[in-house]
Formats: sequence, C-alpha cells, structure tokens
Amino acid sequence: MLETPHAYVLQRDNLRCVGPDSKEFLQGQLSQDIESLTDLSSAWSFLLNPNGKLCAWLRVRRISNEEYILDMEQGFGRLALDRLNRFKIRVKCDIEITQSEIIRILGEGANGVKESFVDSGSVVDLEWASLEGFDLIGPTATTPEGCTTGTGDQYDYVRIMHAVPKMGSELTEGIIPAETNLVSKGVSFTKGCYAGQELVARLDSRGNNVAKHLRRLSSSNVFPEGSDITIEGKKVGFVTSASSSASETIGLGYVARSFEIPGSAVIGGLPIQVTSASH
Repeated sequence: MLETPHAYVLQRDNLRCVGPDSKEFLQGQLSQDIESLTDLSSAWSFLLNPNGKLCAWLRVRRISNEEYILDMEQGFGRLALDRLNRFKIRVKCDIEITQSEIIRILGEGANGVKESFVDSGSVVDLEWASLEGFDLIGPTATTPEGCTTGTGDQYDYVRIMHAVPKMGSELTEGIIPAETNLVSKGVSFTKGCYAGQELVARLDSRGNNVAKHLRRLSSSNVFPEGSDITIEGKKVGFVTSASSSASETIGLGYVARSFEIPGSAVIGGLPIQVTSASH
C-alpha cells in the first residue's frame, strides 16, 4: 500500500485557545503533558470527561506560551468546546472554534517530501507508527509536487489498514482510553492531575485489563459497519469501520478481552480473521 506519497484533503475542527492562563488550563484538562511543548511543536491527547471516558481525541499545537490550537476531526469541535467551557471558571483563556482544511501526506517517500517544508512552519508530524506521513496546515497549504491525489474512500481504506481510530467510529463518547490502543501516544503518566485521570491511572496500574480492545478485521467477504462479531452464535464484539477492495474487506472493531488473537470469528454467518490493532 502507498508505495509513493499520496495527498488527502481532510477537514478539521480547531479550537484556538488564547490567554495568559491557556497553558495552565489545558495542562489540567488534557491527558498529554503540554508543558514540554515548544513553539510550533505538537502532541496527541485525549480530552476526557470527569469519569475518565472519552470526549475527544485531538492534537494540541503550541503557537506560543499563551496560544494553543487543538485540532480534531470535523464535527467534534463543538463537543470539545462545550466540555472545556464547563471547567473554564475565572480562567483567562478565550477559546474560539474554527474549521480548516489540511493536506495529509502518506506513503513511502513522504519524509523526503517533508524536507521541502520543514522551514515553512506548516508541517505537523503525524506519527503513524507503520507508515510515513505528515500534515500540511495553514491557508497556503497545497498538494506538493510528486504526490498522487487520493480520495476520501481511499484514505479511509488506508486508515483502517493501519489501524488508526477515528472520532465518530472507533472513538465515541463512553469509550475508555485503554480500549483504543492510543494510551502510549496520548497520555502522560508523569504530569500532574487532569480531568479524568483517576480511571486512566487505575486501569494502567492493573495492566489495562478492560472488557474489550480495538482489533483489526479482515475477510474475503463483505461486512458492514455496525455488524456483530460472533463465535458459535455468541456476540464477542462489533464492527466500527469497514472498507472493501477488489480482493477483501478490512475493518476495525471492538472485541472482548477473552477472545484470543489471532483468531477466527463470524459476521453474518461468514468467516473473518481478527488480529491485533496495536501500533
């Protein structure tokens, strides 16, 4: 897959946080340690509800000591804004919601393409463990020369192939970070307290033994999102994303902890393979 760099245009919601209390406020709300960020650097983070369950998965980018941009998949900015505002009491941090278009470059050779933009201030590292990639952001971002323009359906196939969870699909309200395979990427265990920390820390101390885990799915048969995953007629999971090529259907889904991987299961009476989705 993607033996050359491909460019995908994606829509993002942004929360622009500005004010002298911005860093301190966000440090107490996000699971990531943002105090270590330098200007124009970024990190991935959970924004959790007080019960430790997911509100949003986002990227926090430091512009300056008093300005940060939180960007996330389109359609979830308002949810994150409302959640932050519930805790923004006597805090000098103004939060504005906007939308933007980014260009995501993925595929072998993407790192070489990135070298042409490193001094532009428009490059944000993507950090997919299994595929080269980065984002170009800002109003002047355009598809670099030498990149093939990809479609939204093609991007979703690549995302699923590389087990990258998506807000609204794998990442929904009620999901626990330990179920998503994103804890190592989005949680700091050395920072101070933040909203929702108690559940994350408790589960980590117990080896993240949660009831279900995100898994990769594949089959020569077509299966749709929302399908139940069963063994001998007993439900052991459900499909959160699916995408088909000429030869197979791949997907992501949450599967019971007791299910041993790799293993075989059934969707709609047809066999599927279940493997790890860890990065």
